[in-house]
Amino acid sequence: MTDSEAPRLKTPTGGAESEPERPEQWHGHPYVWAWIVSLGATSRTYIERECMAAKEESAPPDAVYKTRDNDPSMPSEWVTVDMVANTEHRTRVRAYAQALVDWDKARKAHRKQRKAQPSQGAEEPEQYEYYVAFAARISGKATAASYEEAMRQLAPPEHTADSGYVAGLGTDRAGVAWFLNFDSLKGRLVSTNDPRMQQPHVLPAPAVEPAVPAATSVGSNGGRGVVLQRVKPSEPQQ
Repeated sequence: MTDSEAPRLKTPTGGAESEPERPEQWHGHPYVWAWIVSLGATSRTYIERECMAAKEESAPPDAVYKTRDNDPSMPSEWVTVDMVANTEHRTRVRAYAQALVDWDKARKAHRKQRKAQPSQGAEEPEQYEYYVAFAARISGKATAASYEEAMRQLAPPEHTADSGYVAGLGTDRAGVAWFLNFDSLKGRLVSTNDPRMQQPHVLPAPAVEPAVPAATSVGSNGGRGVVLQRVKPSEPQQ
C-alpha cells in the first residue's frame, strides 16, 4: 500500500462478500458483525440491520447477539463475546472484530495524514474562470464600396450590440476566449484610397454613451470564478 492508497480490510476468516464496505456499516458494534459472519451469513444488508438494532437498543460494545424472547435462561438479552462458551468460536469472533476496529483506526489515521501533507501533484487544483478586461485600441481594415459599408463589415449588426460589443472571438488555445468592446457608432478614418473621402471622417457620436455590459462568470464553477468589471477605456489623446 502506498501513501496515497487507503488502508484495506484484512479479515482472518470469511469472504470479501461479507466484509463491510465502510466502518459506519457496523454502527459501533463490530462484534455483532463478526459474530454473524462466523455463522456463515454473507448479506451485508442483513448484517448491518442487526448491528443497527444493537445500536438502537444500546447493546454493550462487545455484544454479539440478542437471545430470543422465549429463551428459558435469559430472554431478550444481549450476549457479549465473553459469554460465548466455545473457546475457538470466541477467539475467531474476537479476531474478526479486532480486524474491523484496526481497519477503522487505520482509515482515520490515513485521512489525518493526507490532510496534514501538502498536495504532491496527485490531485489537480480546482479550476476557475477569470474574466479580465484589457484597455486596448482596436483597428480594422475592410475593402468595400463605401465607408458606411466598410463600417458594416467591421461591426456587423448581427454580431454586435449598439455599443459594439462582440460576443466572442475564438482562439486556438483551449479554455481561452477573447471579447472586444468598442463603440460601433463612432469610427475615425485613418486612411483610404477612396478619392471621395480626402479628409478623415468622424461619424456623429450617440447622444447618450451606451453602457458597457458587465462581465459575467460562466461555467460549472458555481459562480466562484473571479469576475472583473470591464471598464471602457478612455479615448487616447491625439
